[in-house]
Amino acid sequence: MPSPRVSFYTLGCRVNQYETRRWMAQLPEEIAIVPITQTADIVVINSCLVTSQAERDTRQIIHRARRSNPEATIITTGCYVDLHDDTGEIEPGMVIFSREEKDQIPAFILRHLGIEYSGPRELPGFAPAASRPPLLIQTGCDKRCAYCIIPHVRGASWSRPSEEIFRELTSMAGTFGEVVLTGINLGSWQEGSHSFGWLLEKLLDLLGDKTRIRMGSIEPEYVTDHVISLMSHERLAPHIHLPLQGTSNPVLRDMGRPGTVDAYRRLIDNILQVNPLVAVGADVIAGYPTETDEHHRAGMEFVRDMPLAYLHVFPYSSRPGTRAAQLKPLKSGVARERARELRTIDAGLRSAFLSGFVGRTVLVATERRLSGKNLHQGMAGEFFPVNFTADLPPERLQKVRITHYADTIKGVALDRSGALSHQ
Repeated sequence: MPSPRVSFYTLGCRVNQYETRRWMAQLPEEIAIVPITQTADIVVINSCLVTSQAERDTRQIIHRARRSNPEATIITTGCYVDLHDDTGEIEPGMVIFSREEKDQIPAFILRHLGIEYSGPRELPGFAPAASRPPLLIQTGCDKRCAYCIIPHVRGASWSRPSEEIFRELTSMAGTFGEVVLTGINLGSWQEGSHSFGWLLEKLLDLLGDKTRIRMGSIEPEYVTDHVISLMSHERLAPHIHLPLQGTSNPVLRDMGRPGTVDAYRRLIDNILQVNPLVAVGADVIAGYPTETDEHHRAGMEFVRDMPLAYLHVFPYSSRPGTRAAQLKPLKSGVARERARELRTIDAGLRSAFLSGFVGRTVLVATERRLSGKNLHQGMAGEFFPVNFTADLPPERLQKVRITHYADTIKGVALDRSGALSHQ
C-alpha cells in the first residue's frame, strides 16, 4: 500500500516558514511529504494577507490545490484565515485552523490518516528555508502602525522563553551554516529585565565557528547601543534590515511610526561606526494616502543619499480594518509610479554596494549545488547570493573571493589557508 502523501504551501513571512517546518517535522517517516506540484492526500496552505496581492495569491493557491487534488483534504491556516470568516467558502470541504488552533495541525493529519506518531523526521530539501532555517524567538505585535493589519491577526506580542530558544539553536548549530532569528516584531523580545540585546549576545556565545546568526527585520527603536555593539561579532552576519516605511517626517507621523528620518540616519551612522562593512537594508512604502509630491521627492533624495545596500519597495496597499483604510487614496497609478521611481534608486544603491565586493573575501552560507562543474550557491553575510566554484565540497560557512559582478555575483572558494581552492 503506498504511503499517504501530504504537501505544504507557505506564503508570506519567515514566521510562516518556521511554522510550516515545525509541522513537517512532527509527521513520521511513514507519511511522504511531497512538493505542492505533486498529488497529495492532504494539502496544507499557510496563508498571508500583508498586502492585497498576498490575499489574491492565497485564494489562487487554494483554487489550484483543489484543481490538482480533487479528492484531497485541504487545510488552510495563517493570517488570511484569522481575518476572513468566510475562508472556508473559497473551496468546498476545506478544514480551517485559526491562530489558536494551528499547532494542532500535525495531530489532525495523523488522526485523519490513521497513523500514530513515531518520532521526528528529517525535513525534505524543498522545505521552506531549507538551508538557512528560521529560529522563532517572538510572535505578535503591540505596535499599531496605521497601515498594518498584522497586529490584528497575529495578536499581542509574545516572547518565547529563552531556554527554549537556546535548546533549539544548540540543536541547529553545526548542521546549518546560518540560522535566521525570526519574529513578527523581532526586537520586542523581552524576558523579565532581559531585552533583545541580552538574548542576541547569549545566542552568539552558544555558537561554534561553523554556524552564524542573521537577524531578521528589526524595528529601529529596538536597535539599542547593546545591539549595535554586537554588530562586529564574528558569528553575527554583517547585515541589518531596518524598516523605514515613510521616507519623510510628515508621512512617518501619519503612519504612526516612531522616530524621524534624521533619527534613522543617526542610527545607521552609529551602526557603521562600529562596523563599516555592515549591509543596511530598508523597507519603504510608496504612495501612502497622505504622501504629497513634495514628500515623495524629499523622500527619494533622502534614501538616495543614505548608505543603504538595498531597498525593499512596496506600493501602498489598503488593508481593511486599519486606520489608513479610512483615508482617501491617491489617484490610480500614483503609488505604482512612485514605487517604480524608488526601485530605480534601489537598483543604483545595489549596484554601488555590490560592485565594491569584487576582489574582496566574504563568508558564504552554502545553500545548494548548481548544475555545472564544482558550482555552488550560497548567501554572503552581507545578504547577497553568490555563485562560486570549489574543487572540494564547500564548508557550511565558506570563505569566497568575489571575482565578478554583473547580472550575478561570482566567486571562488578559498581553502582554510586562504588560498584559492580552484585555480
